[in-house]
Amino acid sequence: VNSYDPNLDSKGGFRTDINGSADSFSKLELPAAVTNYIIALRTNSVRITHPADLLEAKMQVKDENGTPVELQSGVGKAELAQIVDSFYGTSVKNLEGLINVNTASTRVLAALPGMDEPLAEAIASGRRSTGPEKRTTIAWLFEEGVLDADHFKKIAPFICARSFQFTFHVVGYSLPSRKFRALEVGIDIADGKRSVTYLRDLTRLGLPLEISETSDSAKVAKIWPGVKQGWNRKRTTHG
Repeated sequence: VNSYDPNLDSKGGFRTDINGSADSFSKLELPAAVTNYIIALRTNSVRITHPADLLEAKMQVKDENGTPVELQSGVGKAELAQIVDSFYGTSVKNLEGLINVNTASTRVLAALPGMDEPLAEAIASGRRSTGPEKRTTIAWLFEEGVLDADHFKKIAPFICARSFQFTFHVVGYSLPSRKFRALEVGIDIADGKRSVTYLRDLTRLGLPLEISETSDSAKVAKIWPGVKQGWNRKRTTHG
């Protein structure tokens, strides 16, 4: 698996480590309730793994008199997109192995913790009815009512809303020689430049495409019936 998501916000800046000790989020325009909650987390040495944990969250703290009081995070539908875009639960440079919830197949989505096929189908359906301008962060899953807060928190650490690594299958064949070659190539564009991460020759797996019956190349399909056995024809997108 070669996929990773740079730990950057939508503007290209480094996300703030929500577990950091410094008041590094002062530059962000956050509601007072959210700011106070994050400060309380740090003051009480409470660590969270993902900013989605702030969604509709509550915690017990003590006031200046030592009396326990309930503090609410202040993160709901209106605040969620900014929170998941601006924060993360770690300061690592790259977040490896995340699944792009905007492009992943239902089979891949169903493999995530807390997910099943009906819920994966609901996400796929939600993608079709939700415009790309709303799907810039994973928050749309909650904002559009596709997932409730509990399900969103469970899968949030495993998903993202963008892709930087792609896999291509490239096939070349010639006539009348009937020779062909099939390659798989991985491309990474995370740093703004295209780079090849790997290149594999898959010719041994056979011809991976149907030959048009209307073309002269139809003879190839007749000569090599079943040649596609063993070939994974599904195009995949990482990230």
